[in-house]
Amino acid sequence: MNITILCPKSEFTPDQVRQLNCLGQVRFTPNRQALSRHGLTNLVRYADILGIDPDNLGGFEVAPQVLKEVLPKATRLKGIALDTTSYGYLNLDYCKKRQLSLTYVPGYSTEAVAEQALAFMLLASKRIVESDRLTQQGKYTLLLGRNLHGKILGIIGLGQIGLRVAQLGQALGMQVLAWNRTPRSYPGIAFLSLKSVLKEADFLSLNLADSLQTKGFLNRGLIKLLKPGVIIINVSDRHLVDEEAIAAALQSGQVSHYVLEAGDLLSPPLSRLPNALLFKGFGWYTRESLAANKQIWVDNIIGLASGHPQNPIPSI
Repeated sequence: MNITILCPKSEFTPDQVRQLNCLGQVRFTPNRQALSRHGLTNLVRYADILGIDPDNLGGFEVAPQVLKEVLPKATRLKGIALDTTSYGYLNLDYCKKRQLSLTYVPGYSTEAVAEQALAFMLLASKRIVESDRLTQQGKYTLLLGRNLHGKILGIIGLGQIGLRVAQLGQALGMQVLAWNRTPRSYPGIAFLSLKSVLKEADFLSLNLADSLQTKGFLNRGLIKLLKPGVIIINVSDRHLVDEEAIAAALQSGQVSHYVLEAGDLLSPPLSRLPNALLFKGFGWYTRESLAANKQIWVDNIIGLASGHPQNPIPSI
């Protein structure tokens, strides 16, 4: 069996490399730099199992086009193991037609990303970034902040990360309201309609999975329903939000702050606004998360090779 892994061998432990080598011939990439189409094609052409890290494809934004060009040339391919929780960059319909088994790595960074969402709530509510910018300019102006305690936290998408954000908010004395596409029940969390959560939340945490179905989810119509002065935290994906509409809401004051952490920041309408706080994705990047990610990824590759996929992508 031929296994191609788009990640350097040096990022795996010796034991993980040994486990992979037991499966057959394994090829790694030399580094994390984006590979040329020719280089990628040569790597994947004879692969039975393909492990994908978007870095070697040039990042999340260009990955769909790269895969569209390269995957048809991998004629022997039987399975794909992503090393990400997000799978929106993979054409699921195409993979289904080819009957490819697909896996991803859910949950490896749940704690890290949830803590990041909480940190961003504090960052925006205490106006830390704005105060730092003024200080760097030699200015000092008191910026009025607000407490989290006693406020209403709205959670959109109550998966593992959304639930953990809710628990952290509760620990600080926040009242938690939630909306989820599939109704769920958790102690201390009130499940309401989407419109009700948007209208009542002082803080809104977006925790939906990145997919074609969620693209543009928070659109102009829903933004108009938001409680005036709401702080919005998005640690999921920039494509969940209509950025032109959110920029207008930030300028009008309907939205106090919008904090976005994304894999790719191509956000001209937001980059000029002082109350849009934009960060290249790094919340997941902790020692604990990286170790968990690699082990789950290796286990998934082993599962595909043995015909018993672990962590299959839900939509396939």
